[in-house]
Order: sequence, then C-alpha cells, then structure tokens
Amino acid sequence: MSGATGLRILVVNDDGYRAKRLQEVLWTNGYETLAAERRLALSVARDERPDVIVLALGPGDAGGRALAGRIFERLADYRPLVVALVDPGDPDAGNHAFGVGAHLVLTNPVDLTILTGILRRFSEVLDGVRRPQTVG
Repeated sequence: MSGATGLRILVVNDDGYRAKRLQEVLWTNGYETLAAERRLALSVARDERPDVIVLALGPGDAGGRALAGRIFERLADYRPLVVALVDPGDPDAGNHAFGVGAHLVLTNPVDLTILTGILRRFSEVLDGVRRPQTVG
C-alpha cells in the first residue's frame, strides 16, 4: 500500500489479522505500508528497505527478539527505526526489546495516536535529513 508521506513502514506480526489492521490504519494516515510474517520479515526488509519496522513481540517471545537482533546484524548498510510492540503483562519485554536494538517500545495493543505522532515526527526528521542543505 502506498501513501503520501514518503515514510515506508513494514508491519511484522504473525497474527495476520492484526498485521493487516495496523497496515490499513497506517495507510489511511498516509504511510506507505508493507506487512510480513516474521519468517519473511528479514528478506522483505532487505528488499524493500523500509524507514520503520513495527515488530510485534509476544510474551517471552525469544523468536521475535532474535529477529530484531538479526535485523541489526544483517542490515548493516541501513538502519530503519525499529518500534517493538510488547505485551504489557511481560515485565521484561521492554528491556529485552531494547537489548536487541529496538529504538522504541510501545505496549500492544498500540495506542494509534501515540504511534502516528511518533511516525509523523520521525518523518519530519527524515525530511530534514533528506532535503539538500544550502549554505548562504
């Protein structure tokens, strides 16, 4: 799904319904969105090079944390913003997500106002970085 903001977002969630719903909500907010199951996420990220990866992590989700770590190990030539969505009942989830390189940790189900606010600000920062600077 393509959007108007220029920000590309990969939604990774093995719950296909939740991934599709989040993808649709982000798309209606103007973001170009992709969705992938965890087993395909690394190859999709490598091929599509999203600006942001939203990764859902379940309670005690060692596989999801390992995937987040592999994103940073294997995509050394570019660094997407990684937002981990964690279960609020898992007290160690946030620390584990940060430990493998997530930049932000939000609880799942995610507050869409907070997520879209973060994405809007990140988009503004990227626009400033991408825009050629002139020295007068």
